Amino acid sequence: MAPGVKLLADDKGDSSGFIVENECLDIVSADLASDKSTVTAVLRLAGPPTKAGDTDAPEGASYYVTFSVPGATNPLFLVASSDATGAFTYAYGDVQPSPTGGQLYQNAAAATGSVSGSTVTINIARETLASLGDMKVGVKATNLGAIVFYPVEVPMGGGLLETADDATTAKSYPAVSPSCEIP
Repeated sequence: MAPGVKLLADDKGDSSGFIVENECLDIVSADLASDKSTVTAVLRLAGPPTKAGDTDAPEGASYYVTFSVPGATNPLFLVASSDATGAFTYAYGDVQPSPTGGQLYQNAAAATGSVSGSTVTINIARETLASLGDMKVGVKATNLGAIVFYPVEVPMGGGLLETADDATTAKSYPAVSPSCEIP
């Protein structure tokens, strides 16, 4: 893959939900990359991700990059989540079918990551990810997607996660190919 190639591209300004257009919840592009030891997801937003006091996402947001690999029971994801203070945590897991017909994003364990400007990067050891699905050399990751959720409080009912933006691509990614971003 040539530098600067983006596996997934999304229109700027297309976030939706209960919010007014907000760059911190608007996906622009995403990539998946790996080497012999690490799988990296890179998500680029129209602006820096949520921070403390953000009026459209006062309780933070979750930034997911999803993909499928052979041998995995469910699609996999890497996620960066911010809280009301603007602090980030990182995790990986799988997207399981819900008994009611929806999807459950089930965290398996912690990952590492960083935020720089409007770019969110999430890393997981390839061996750790293998507990859900292996990205060994030559495996093609398919069904690449990106989705941003933000919590919405429902009076007397708790809360729910609202989709702010999502994007998918039919492009596949051959594992252990050069990254578009250097993690």
